[in-house]
Amino acid sequence: MILERLLLKNFKRFRDDEIHFNDGITGIVGNNGTGKSSIVEAILFALYGLSGTGIKPDYIVSAFASSSEKCEVRLDFKVKGRSYSIRRKFRKSSSTQHEVKMNMDGRLLAQTVGDVDQEVRRIIGMDAVDLKNTIYAGQKDLNSLIESRPGERKDWFSGALRLDYLKDESLSLIKEQIDAKERDHHRIESEINGMKNVMNEKELMDNRKAIDRYTTAISDHRTSLVHLHDRQNQLENEMREVLEQKNLFLRLQENYRSIIKELDGFTKKMRILKMESANLADDVREFERLKKIEKNYQTKKAEFELLQNKKYEYEHRMQEQRFLQENIKQLSERISYLKQLITNLESDSRQRETIILEIRNIAQISSNIPEVSLDEALNTKRDDLTKEIGALHEAIEQNDRERKKILADWESITRAGEDGVSPLWAEARRSLHTS
Repeated sequence: MILERLLLKNFKRFRDDEIHFNDGITGIVGNNGTGKSSIVEAILFALYGLSGTGIKPDYIVSAFASSSEKCEVRLDFKVKGRSYSIRRKFRKSSSTQHEVKMNMDGRLLAQTVGDVDQEVRRIIGMDAVDLKNTIYAGQKDLNSLIESRPGERKDWFSGALRLDYLKDESLSLIKEQIDAKERDHHRIESEINGMKNVMNEKELMDNRKAIDRYTTAISDHRTSLVHLHDRQNQLENEMREVLEQKNLFLRLQENYRSIIKELDGFTKKMRILKMESANLADDVREFERLKKIEKNYQTKKAEFELLQNKKYEYEHRMQEQRFLQENIKQLSERISYLKQLITNLESDSRQRETIILEIRNIAQISSNIPEVSLDEALNTKRDDLTKEIGALHEAIEQNDRERKKILADWESITRAGEDGVSPLWAEARRSLHTS
């Protein structure tokens, strides 16, 4: 049996924990009271229930759990390559509730306490006592085993393998046989002593012969007892050898599984190598084919390099040609632009001459004045015109004032009527009075 995983929920001091077991020997180390023994008790509880742990029902449920919560333990393990899982739930209240399910390779195998107990004993091949005595050793037992003398270690192994039980049973059986023979012997002696007076000589001789036979039988039984003791010691030695062979077998089984895994890896690598070998064979055939045309390779290579150089030169020439064509295109566009610009300039020149002639006529500038001095003459003419415009503006303003005065006089005459005083006369009187 190979343990894989143990789940504990409300079991003794474990609230909610999960333990994974590695391959090989498992050592449980910790201070006193940390729950080392409780882990073993949880394994026994999962396999055999309460009877396998020896714990009272009142103490198996964790003190941290409420009255409605259950104690739950799940154990995952393997036996002979098959995966098993046992889940037990237990609650001790007014009535005991005990639920258990056992699966094998994911299938339900048993779901009652009796059926699960029967299946566990069938699969593992031992009960809880045998399991504790063969695969589990407490710390005190290990310390005493290490520190004890050879004879004491022999006694420990005898106890662990239940050899003492076999020895006691065999000695008890032999003692019963010896006691029975001795009782027969005493009975016969009593019968002989009681019958001495009534027996004849022949009967006495027969009885003595019977006594001798019984004495011989007792001696033979005692010899057999010695042989049985020797046989018992031999069986003890054989049992130890069997235990060593069992441990060796377990180690060899682990090695076998490791070798199987390695063999699977080697098989996968072999398939890969075969595929690579097949690919390599194709490469070899391709190499042989290429080897035949290797002689022409240098010639073809030289021709290829020559063609490649010609290709580079051609591409260079084509690039230069495209560059020149682009330059020609740009120059043609520039020539067309310059021609249009020249045409526009010629048109502007003719318009300029016309405009200058009109300016000369309008400004009455003589054609003898050169074009370079035309701006200065125009400025002089503009200044003269500005002065004339200013004088005209002053005359217009004076005329406007006089017009307004005449209009005001006209309105006064119109308001005065025929009997009114003439504004001119009133003005004259004002002038005299002022004088």
